[in-house]
Amino acid sequence: MNGDGVDGDEDKYEGSREDPHSRDVAAEVVARLLRGRAGGDGVWLDVAGDSMGKALPGGSRVLVRAAGRPRLGQVWAFCDAGGQIMVHRHLRRRAGRHVFGGDANAFTDPAVPPERLIGRVIAVEVGSRRHTPSRTLACWAVLRAGSRALIRRVRALLTTVGAR
Repeated sequence: MNGDGVDGDEDKYEGSREDPHSRDVAAEVVARLLRGRAGGDGVWLDVAGDSMGKALPGGSRVLVRAAGRPRLGQVWAFCDAGGQIMVHRHLRRRAGRHVFGGDANAFTDPAVPPERLIGRVIAVEVGSRRHTPSRTLACWAVLRAGSRALIRRVRALLTTVGAR
């Protein structure tokens, strides 16, 4: 038995586990299946972690409904390249891909192609209380992400100027 628990045929499985293309395909399949379930009444997903801060505390649930394309500030569910379900805020669109980020994160997620989108969060359930995602928090989150990007650009410029 080799290290990953498969008897023989080591070469048969070697490339498929690390191949980025096969990971993308798997993520797209997961997203497509969930998008299908999110049509109509939507699908409830559990939230883990605190990357969305007060907007979506860990332990809450979100109702996701299939939608067209993300708009600035909307909270969406999508699959990352590894097929993990993420729920973050849409920050911008670049080269046909969507950039998301958690409200409490200091960084953005890698750009997401449309094939890995699941749907828009239309309701949040925290304990026994339900509400819609806050537009006020959306504005602050987008402004914060923009200011972080501006700070990074200024630092890069200062580093470039200082190196001369």
